[in-house]
Amino acid sequence: MQAVKVIRIAAAVIGAGLLSAGLAAAGALAVAIQHASEDMRNWERWNDNDDRGV
Repeated sequence: MQAVKVIRIAAAVIGAGLLSAGLAAAGALAVAIQHASEDMRNWERWNDNDDRGV
């Protein structure tokens, strides 16, 4: 009975860690995409290649 309790706690801790790591990776990816799109917009403006029709 005690072993089952320990296994459940360990599984919960590992699951929480995996969830946290997944959310951190998703956030890092979102930030990277946002910065890449901003860099691309700036590059287009600097090179007079801005086709947004502004």
